[in-house]
Amino acid sequence: VVRKRRAGKHIYYALDDEHIHDLFQRGLEHVQHE
Repeated sequence: VVRKRRAGKHIYYALDDEHIHDLFQRGLEHVQHE
């Protein structure tokens, strides 16, 4: 579901599945409209 990439001391996380990305985006839009 989530993939990560390390660059020195930093770790970057990204959503690995397009379906999960869509769900996350809809949730974000819902929270912003309230």
